[in-house]
Amino acid sequence: MARSRNLIPTYRNKNGRGIVTVRNPDGSRRDILLPGKHNSDKSLKEYERILAMLRTTGGEMRTVGRRIDGLSIAELVLQFMVQHVQTYYVHPVTKKPSREQINFKESLRPLVRLYGETLAAEFGPLAFKSVREAMVCGSWKNEKETEQYQGTKRKIGLARTTTNQHCGRIKMLFRWASENELIPASVYHGLQSVSGLRRGRSAARETEPVKPANPETVDAIVRELPPITGDIVRLLLLTGARVGEMCELKSPDIDRTGPVWFATLDKHKTAHHGHIRTICFGPQA
Repeated sequence: MARSRNLIPTYRNKNGRGIVTVRNPDGSRRDILLPGKHNSDKSLKEYERILAMLRTTGGEMRTVGRRIDGLSIAELVLQFMVQHVQTYYVHPVTKKPSREQINFKESLRPLVRLYGETLAAEFGPLAFKSVREAMVCGSWKNEKETEQYQGTKRKIGLARTTTNQHCGRIKMLFRWASENELIPASVYHGLQSVSGLRRGRSAARETEPVKPANPETVDAIVRELPPITGDIVRLLLLTGARVGEMCELKSPDIDRTGPVWFATLDKHKTAHHGHIRTICFGPQA
């Protein structure tokens, strides 16, 4: 009986450097000498990256475009975060970082973990799909991160909708790089050909839709809140406003000439899309 193939390469010492032997798609083998000294943080980090790659590709080392010169994906992500995300995704008034900055970090982390040293100009649809598959099954995480999910109710793989959102942000990264002439435009167009995961058509798990809160539950909670906080919750229910909008609203901002009061906001979440945001206050509000 043929011996089963070992998909996890052994981390070995060669002249004080870490080394692993991996299998190429054509069946041949090659050695990869890891950076830094044997058992150093730099060497072990690269070893974990290779393991994440192999778990995604079924044990085959498909890394292409290993960086010799030119812009790597890790360098591209750094430029994108500093020059675009950290300056664009901020509160329009306070200029504080918005939640979207954290979302981009979470979305781009698997990409950097698997293909950080790959040339950005050589990242294609197949590599993109391998990152997406790694998100679905959680194979991009290292052993320590995987252990954190054991014994908990949390799933290590991302849901289909979350995976599609992460992939959308990765496409935004390459669109930004294309419009700033950091990579050929063909790279971004190639990634555009990868469609999002459809419900029931992939291995990604589905999540239950978020439903409105039970009014009886809300009433019970409001009775336990301080008066001002309880009033804010009641107004949110009656107006459909966002918490930040309600807390920042001032009396001069409200038109109280009619039976229904109106507040038209100059600064709001979708103002950069040219949308007009109006909050209506009925008699109960």
